[in-house]
Amino acid sequence: MFNGYQYEQQGCNVEYFGSNEGLEDLGRDLIVHQKDGPILIVQCKYWANKKLIHEKHIMQLYGTTICYAIEHNLFKEAVKCLFITNIELSPMAKKMANSLGVEYKENVQLGDFPRIK
Repeated sequence: MFNGYQYEQQGCNVEYFGSNEGLEDLGRDLIVHQKDGPILIVQCKYWANKKLIHEKHIMQLYGTTICYAIEHNLFKEAVKCLFITNIELSPMAKKMANSLGVEYKENVQLGDFPRIK
């Protein structure tokens, strides 16, 4: 929700796919429709600080991004993927991300955003 709110503040249309689909989200937490740019498929992982993000999570995000492009008859260049986490990626996960063109943001802490309690 926090990351989606950040994109909304930039004027993007955000689908909270993970919140709506639960375990059936296909690894797509957010689908961000930017005004002038590609659609972003965003996966967010906020885990305990002792954990590490491994390459399987990067590969899942890449695969679900390609699936999204196929499902919507888009060129793969029209859809990009972004992995956001509060922890770090393993060295191999970073290599996979760089090789596949998966952008990532590590150590992103949650901030305040409007929400209903």
